[in-house]
Amino acid sequence: MVLVLLLIPLIYGTALFIVAVFALPLMLERVAEKDYPGLERRNGGTLAGSIGNALLAVAVFLAGWIVTLPLWLIPGMGIALPLLLSGYLNYRGFSYDALSAHAGADEIDAVLARERGGLYLAGIVAGLLAFIPVINLVAPAYAALAFIHYCLETLRRERAK
Repeated sequence: MVLVLLLIPLIYGTALFIVAVFALPLMLERVAEKDYPGLERRNGGTLAGSIGNALLAVAVFLAGWIVTLPLWLIPGMGIALPLLLSGYLNYRGFSYDALSAHAGADEIDAVLARERGGLYLAGIVAGLLAFIPVINLVAPAYAALAFIHYCLETLRRERAK
């Protein structure tokens, strides 16, 4: 049972890393071209920043999962803690990449600071999908699309001000 509890976050973390680093940039291009054609590209993010951000998100997620395993014996914590950790992983893993091509470095920092609560909530909602059988197979891709739309729309509104 402990082995299964340790493999689940490893599998999900690996899937998120692959989606964040490889698939999200491709999805971002298509979504931006179709839904946000007037949004100027400022290329504030880098591939190294994307990989570093995704690795840090996965490392914190895995460490949090392992550290909180004993707390799961408390009623309700076995549901709440994995959901909160998945929310963090989604928020941290996707938000930087969703902004990296279209926002400048200062805009990335500003949007992430201003929208932290909303992005974390979006991460929790996307994290719920990871716990539904069969849907969990495509949950990272849906989460990436949600973060792309959330971040690009926020950036468009900020620039319109």
